[in-house]
Amino acid sequence: PLVPSESRKKERELLSFSAKDLILFQQCPYRYRLNKEWGFLPGLSPDLGYGNALHTCLGEIAIRLINYYSVQQAVREVVDTCFFLPYANKSRFEVLKQAATKKLLSFATEREQDLRLVRETEYRIEYPVRNGTIIGKIDVMLEHPSGCEIRDYKTSDEVMSPEEAAMQIKIYAFWMHILGKPISSGSVAYIEDARVDPFPVRPEELDGIRQLVEGIIDEITVGKFPAKPGKQCEGCDYFQICRYR
Repeated sequence: PLVPSESRKKERELLSFSAKDLILFQQCPYRYRLNKEWGFLPGLSPDLGYGNALHTCLGEIAIRLINYYSVQQAVREVVDTCFFLPYANKSRFEVLKQAATKKLLSFATEREQDLRLVRETEYRIEYPVRNGTIIGKIDVMLEHPSGCEIRDYKTSDEVMSPEEAAMQIKIYAFWMHILGKPISSGSVAYIEDARVDPFPVRPEELDGIRQLVEGIIDEITVGKFPAKPGKQCEGCDYFQICRYR
């Protein structure tokens, strides 16, 4: 019997994409191809996972603040029990743990009132679109008198532009709208300087999200991966092996 080719197998699969996958494609389709299609992975760094560890810690800090911990108690307990880096040796881990404690204490002190409004952490999403499924998780959801706010944490604003961060928030808000759980506002909080940037998520702001997402997935499905050489190439993990740099 004929054995289906890998490309035909892939056509029949329902592919899953995170919001960050779609943003990576928008930044540079060829970079997406190197990473997601061809499996080229950046070299392992002892700091790998630092940003995710900070996000996890903030969710746990919020839970403790709601349960009447002080900021200092919450931060120190969470860092001692939840902060984890899989590739850091003991000395590097201790350096990063101290840095994390300082950053989290500063952020939690500045944003204590927001953290006490958190009602959900790491809220998972999954919804079907044409040729794929969108997956991901909302870092935190805050309950205000005016309604629910979804918030994503970023370590700094160096990796993702404000426009890309807004797209991520709108993808999440669109899913909540589908579920019948309307969102009143959205925001991105930057841990580095405790800054919060609000993004509108009114229904009219979300009208084009499904079309945008499905358009990106259509391009991935048909194999359209043009390079976008430019200033962003300087910080690309694949700079040394990219033919278009």
